[in-house]
Amino acid sequence: MNYPRWSFCWLVASMVIVFTAQITLVEVSAAATAPAPTVRIFDRRLVPAVIQIPPRSSVTWINNGHSSRVVRSTNGGWQTFNLQAGARWSVTFRTTGEFPYKVDGVLQGLVLVAAVRLGQSATPKRIVL
Repeated sequence: MNYPRWSFCWLVASMVIVFTAQITLVEVSAAATAPAPTVRIFDRRLVPAVIQIPPRSSVTWINNGHSSRVVRSTNGGWQTFNLQAGARWSVTFRTTGEFPYKVDGVLQGLVLVAAVRLGQSATPKRIVL
């Protein structure tokens, strides 16, 4: 049985569209399930001290130290929160900007919220704390 050439082209085109849609769905679902960026608080340091995220993302702080900690935004970016040893707390950043903070008034950290377009790599600027 002979099929017209155009029907074969339609078949190939529809297979390409379905395959591309499946790849896109896999990439989106993988991004949606990625864990939130984390800052670990130790007794004398933050790891990492500077973290960069896209808008509408959250950062989770985890207290890996031996005593409770107070995390305070130095520019009013969020409400101060206390973390007992082993506890965690998350803050969602909806807008772009720089959000400096201190832990116990001594350790300094920074959350950089920057929009990055697809296909573009973010080049973080050098920041001295």
